[in-house]
Amino acid sequence: MKRVLRWALGLFPRSFRNRYEDELYQYLLLKTRVVRDRYGLVGVLRMWRFQLYDLLRSAWSERAAEYSQRKRKINMIEDLLRDVQLTFRKLAKTPGFFFITTSILALGIGATVTMFSILDAALSGATPFPNPEELVLGRATFEGRINPTVSFPDYLEYRDGTDAFHSLALVRNGLQNHTVTGARDPERIPGQWISVDLFSTLRVTPHLGRGFIMDEAEPAGPSVGIVSHRFWQRYFGGNPEAVGQTMVVDGAPLTVIGVMPPSFRFHQDVDLWLPIREGVLDTERRDSHSWLIVGRMRPGVSVEEAQLQVEVVARRLSQTYSSTHSTKSLLLTRLDSALVEPYRPTLLILMAATSLILLIACGNVAGLLLARNSARRSELALRVALGASCRRVGRQLLTESLVLALFGGVAGTILALWLKGLVIRYLPV
Repeated sequence: MKRVLRWALGLFPRSFRNRYEDELYQYLLLKTRVVRDRYGLVGVLRMWRFQLYDLLRSAWSERAAEYSQRKRKINMIEDLLRDVQLTFRKLAKTPGFFFITTSILALGIGATVTMFSILDAALSGATPFPNPEELVLGRATFEGRINPTVSFPDYLEYRDGTDAFHSLALVRNGLQNHTVTGARDPERIPGQWISVDLFSTLRVTPHLGRGFIMDEAEPAGPSVGIVSHRFWQRYFGGNPEAVGQTMVVDGAPLTVIGVMPPSFRFHQDVDLWLPIREGVLDTERRDSHSWLIVGRMRPGVSVEEAQLQVEVVARRLSQTYSSTHSTKSLLLTRLDSALVEPYRPTLLILMAATSLILLIACGNVAGLLLARNSARRSELALRVALGASCRRVGRQLLTESLVLALFGGVAGTILALWLKGLVIRYLPV
């Protein structure tokens, strides 16, 4: 009896058996036991006569339904392939229309994707430095109002009075022009004063040579500097032996100890970096705010935890220097967010304006499709007269639009990749 039951259930489609075979098998066995206990063997044979007939009829119905569903899927695929084939024949007869529509879509998609990718990178604050989530920018605040810069003595207090930072570096706000003389014609180049640990804080190593060391920050330290890659190419002709050479900067000899990578750019375009020395510039004035603080927090330390330590130092300074620090504190912000903060509203407006490019392109293509379909009015009317349903004609027109969108999307993606590389190549990073 069990073999007969398994054979009967095996007539059902596989999808049906996977869902219901075990339940039916257990149900029919249980029903057989009940009938046998109540009516004996004769009752079981009578039950199975009707049960086998019912199973065979149900199996045939399930097989037929599955075949019909499979056939509908095959017919749908065949209809779609015919629509695509007809679309290609139609577009082959009008190559000018195909070229114009795909070109408009490619230009709209390519330009929009390029601008959106660049603007998104700017708005998200993507920085090229390792572990950007550990980098913070410290800005002084007066009564809650942000002042971008701090004083050098305050920087020393924050550096020595907290342990949340792996390193705390300093950058002179703004650029200082320096005159370079020597073997070549005199040249004015932008320079910047930095603490000796800035590059190590950013975790950037020079392309050639080395970074600054602590001895070079001493008042009597050697006169050294690090140059940018473009200045190295321009002034030294890309000579690897430039490291260790001496050039005259502002009338004094200066030894080049390193060349930065070609992609390095921080805050501003600089050709010469010089180490800060205590006692030079305004490093002794607590009321002179001319410096930017850049810190790298220790792994596992959050911005909020570092901010709490900074506020403890700020309260101590307000008690010690009440005349200048009563309303003064230091605000820590993630470096990537702080750098883009002044330009965020402008970038958002530019992103909204950029989306209009794609809307204009789609509007132009929609106008071309409407004009083309109006010219095909007699053709479409003939197809309806021959028996094609409105749904069938609409599906054909939709297929044509999807094919055009597919070609335009592929061409636009390729164009976007090329444009993005072109923009990145000619814009400073």
